[in-house]
Amino acid sequence: MDENIPKLDIPKDCIAGNDITGEILKLYGRFPCKIKAGLFVFCLQGTIHATINLGVYDIKRYDFISLPPGCFIQIHEVSKDTRLCFVAFSSLFINTVNYIKFIKTYLPAILDNPVMPLSESVALLYQETFNLLVNASSVSQVYENKEILKSIFTIFLQGTIELYKNSIPYKNTSMT
Repeated sequence: MDENIPKLDIPKDCIAGNDITGEILKLYGRFPCKIKAGLFVFCLQGTIHATINLGVYDIKRYDFISLPPGCFIQIHEVSKDTRLCFVAFSSLFINTVNYIKFIKTYLPAILDNPVMPLSESVALLYQETFNLLVNASSVSQVYENKEILKSIFTIFLQGTIELYKNSIPYKNTSMT
């Protein structure tokens, strides 16, 4: 059955974008999709009604979405004014980094709560970070250097952990 589900991965180690529109997202609304890449998404404006790992979410301005590999997503509705920023790391790249060891304590919280609302001050920092990554993509050495990409990935993981650490009560649950 898993073979019949479309899978979303990226052809490069890392890509970033800061102007994903509602029209682009509507292309992914026809069917559920399994995420093979690791995605960090930030909503700049608009609303999205989506299912992530069987949970239904209304994503809005200043929401940060963490989608580790293996997540399922289906987009149901998107407002016309929707704009997103994102950074994605390919499944091949993620396999070179032991991210589970790094994030294992908070992975259950991330999987249970993939959408995290941010305060305006934190949201503006994330917006600047995504813009920086998009601008850095024009310098080919940045995205070709695996050590720089590992550092960027680690920064996003650590930032995500801090968001969850400060927002969701910690439950020491063991993962199997």
